[in-house]
Amino acid sequence: SVMTIGLQDGWHEYGRDEVEEIKTLWSTCFGYSNTTQVRQIGNMDAWKAKQQPFSPRLLLYNGNNTGGVETQTLSLDYGKPNIGLLDKYWKNWNRFWANRLAVTGEFDLPVNILSHVVNNICSKFRVREGEFIIEEMSCELYVDRIGTTEINGYKVD
Repeated sequence: SVMTIGLQDGWHEYGRDEVEEIKTLWSTCFGYSNTTQVRQIGNMDAWKAKQQPFSPRLLLYNGNNTGGVETQTLSLDYGKPNIGLLDKYWKNWNRFWANRLAVTGEFDLPVNILSHVVNNICSKFRVREGEFIIEEMSCELYVDRIGTTEINGYKVD
């Protein structure tokens, strides 16, 4: 699965048939400790740059009011050994995300349980079939009742 696209692409289980693009509104710079550059659509031509939407740049703070693409302990180069984002933060998440199993369910939840799920949306939940995390949920609220709650998520175990 592709973790990102562009100059900072990272791959998990390279060569799989499925490729997933994860878009973001942020862009990263590249370069060395003293210089940073950006290759974004439109940066090479003034007219094109004028027509492109602005995207915030992600830099790591190096102290003394300076920023760059890496520090001693973290690098925006996803694949850099030991300090790259994939190794540092997502090494345990990549295998799950690349092999995730989507699940969908419909539930008739009372208001107190619905409130609990909404307030703990980032937690794992358990049903008879196993544990799952929620990606998206929706339900219709009426004056006199609560409609069926549809939950889309991913199986954890």
